[in-house]
Amino acid sequence: MTYTIKELSTMVDLSAYTIRYYEKIGLLPKAERNESRYRIYTVKDVERLRLISCLKKTGMSLDEIKPYLDLDIDGDISDYPELIEKAINHKEKVIKQIEDLQQVVYFIEQKLEEKTFHRRA
Repeated sequence: MTYTIKELSTMVDLSAYTIRYYEKIGLLPKAERNESRYRIYTVKDVERLRLISCLKKTGMSLDEIKPYLDLDIDGDISDYPELIEKAINHKEKVIKQIEDLQQVVYFIEQKLEEKTFHRRA
């Protein structure tokens, strides 16, 4: 199955501009073209963009994401101990961020319950 850039954009919740940018910098392989010269994308492109989006949401930079995109997601990554270590460290950082955000949520809930948010005069 193939998708137009508009369909892909909707599926992965990224702009067409962002998708073209990811192609330009090599995060996404250059798209094939149909008879009308429009870009067409595959299920693998969808999966790759979803992975990029997921990792970006955790605060990982595009440069940090790039090495993971070259790995076979279904394959054995034990040959890449440095990437495994980076992934573990990043996961721990994300867990810490979640804990910090949970404390913020708790604080806001307390303030709402106490009705202690005040406007300045």
